[in-house]
Amino acid sequence: MEPFIIKGGASSWEAISKWTWEYFRKNLGHFRLQVFRTKNRHDYRYMSIAEYVDYIVNCEESDPYYATAWQFSLAFKQLVNDYQVSESFDCLIKRRIPDDILHSDAKLLLLRWIYMGPKNSGSSMHLDICSTHAWNAVISGKKEWVFFGPEYTAHVYDGEVDSFIPDYDLHPKFRDAIGYHCFQYPGDIIFTPCTHWHQVRNLEAGISITENFVNHSNLNYVRRSMQNSEDLSDEQKVFIQTFLPELFSQKQENE
Repeated sequence: MEPFIIKGGASSWEAISKWTWEYFRKNLGHFRLQVFRTKNRHDYRYMSIAEYVDYIVNCEESDPYYATAWQFSLAFKQLVNDYQVSESFDCLIKRRIPDDILHSDAKLLLLRWIYMGPKNSGSSMHLDICSTHAWNAVISGKKEWVFFGPEYTAHVYDGEVDSFIPDYDLHPKFRDAIGYHCFQYPGDIIFTPCTHWHQVRNLEAGISITENFVNHSNLNYVRRSMQNSEDLSDEQKVFIQTFLPELFSQKQENE
């Protein structure tokens, strides 16, 4: 499975015209976000959305604060009505667990986020959470993406490489890494398979939305991640097993 882009796949969403900086400032402005330095997640602060929007539109920093992985629907569930998820990204979790539970006892499995930030913000090289697939739609701004398949894990040094400004003395194997590169504009949707390392940077200030998902195509990957995860407590594992027993089953999907 390879990454792909759906040009204009979200262009008809209400969010494209509705989710402006002014809309966020006026309607969500009181809500406080945790924002992180792009290159140093230990450097973070809390800002109201109104304060952060002002920061974004005036920011000229080379390493700005970025609002990553904001589970927006916990506080503003109405925003979910402003976009439509393609059937191609069908999610076993959302089919199996009622939405009210995903917004309460199952927050761990909500897997729905808004990202927003200024120019030069972005995400370091990484694999997505628990081997889930992901789609990302740009609402405003412009993003640059790079992807590398699992065969290049050693070449990207388990995510330590900055593919946009590589240090070949520190990471010499990266010279031989062959990946995918693309630009994403408002209305475009990008699919990231669970197997692919990827890095993103914002070439313009903007807003995007991401949902991660589990289905038949990555069920075995997610199963292995869940079983080996040290981040899940025993209580959380019991909860997940109640609703999604196949994630802890030893039976393989193709048996």
